[in-house]
Amino acid sequence: MDAFLIEQNKKKASESTAKNNHRKKGAENIVQLIADGIRDDSHSVNKTNPCDGISAGGPSQNSSTVPHSLAQLFYRATDAKCGAIRANQKEILRWFYYGEEFLIQVRAITNDGKGEIGEKKGKGVIYDKVLEDLSILRKKKSEETGMQLPEISRKCLQGKTQKAVKIFKLFEKLGVNKIKYITSYSANSISELTNDKIQAIIDNYSERNDDNDSTT
Repeated sequence: MDAFLIEQNKKKASESTAKNNHRKKGAENIVQLIADGIRDDSHSVNKTNPCDGISAGGPSQNSSTVPHSLAQLFYRATDAKCGAIRANQKEILRWFYYGEEFLIQVRAITNDGKGEIGEKKGKGVIYDKVLEDLSILRKKKSEETGMQLPEISRKCLQGKTQKAVKIFKLFEKLGVNKIKYITSYSANSISELTNDKIQAIIDNYSERNDDNDSTT
């Protein structure tokens, strides 16, 4: 029986170590992505994003050479990928600002309540107001487009707000300017990170900065 318990304890310890290593690895991936972007910036003479100069147009109709047409198609495909990356970064940035403003309004309501309004109630007040405003915006947009747009439920609003708050808390610590280095993580994938994983990323980034400072 004692041998069985010892074996079970070893198994639990091994699983815990594996989880911690996986957690650390995920944190290192995002931190490494940012570190690589900063390094590339510092080594680059031209700070302009190479994607910015790529035309989205198709092959020239006047082109008489196949290689030239293929080159244009290649750049068009490359531009599409760059465009997707920029759109993803813009989405992350917009959720960052939404999350920031949401927390600002929560603090404002709880502070004005002088202790009578807690954080949970304060969030509820904000959700009520946002849902009311969203209903007006949805109606206006539906009239403009001639399409019946779906309503946003309270549950959906809460879920997306939680996503925004996670994104804000992460890049508040890493620096909002670091979003431009995020090329392989979507807003949704970042929002699915647990609070522990987000803290691990922040800690990992801080440790790396401390190491860099000590070597300079």
